Amino acid sequence: MKRAAALLLLLLPLAATAFVTPSRKTKVQSPSSSTVVQQPRPPVLSRPLSSRLQSSSNDDDDDDESTPTTSRRKRRNAGLDPEMRSKLLSESIAPWRTVRLFLYASAGSGALIGGLITLSGVAAALSGARTDIDLDTEYVNLLIDFGAVVAFALFFKLDIDKAAELNENVAKKL
Repeated sequence: MKRAAALLLLLLPLAATAFVTPSRKTKVQSPSSSTVVQQPRPPVLSRPLSSRLQSSSNDDDDDDESTPTTSRRKRRNAGLDPEMRSKLLSESIAPWRTVRLFLYASAGSGALIGGLITLSGVAAALSGARTDIDLDTEYVNLLIDFGAVVAFALFFKLDIDKAAELNENVAKKL
């Protein structure tokens, strides 16, 4: 027991460092002392070079714009595909929809498997192969399992319908 605790105490700091993002600061050894130097970050391009070149050539033609913010807004909106913008906006309105759909499908399939296993036990009891099964309890279990399958399928369908309605509303607003 003491060995397991000692091993855990040795491995815990290693496991904790696995979740820490590495720093850009590095120690540089000099003869006098160690100093910390900040490494330069690589340049981040906000959009591809081809689109930047096209927008800079198009900026000369757009002299009728009133403020620089409108031109910036036009360039920012022109960077995304309209379909992608609507998907991102609908995802920002209902961020947990994908997780809910996954949970509905997982729980519904688990209930279906449980119901099929219970149904095979009931069939075995009705044929006389198993005499140790209480049929009243098994019927209740079947009702619960297949009721859960129907409920999760209904929740899944309602969520899909709400997603379609939300996508239509987002498309109208864009």
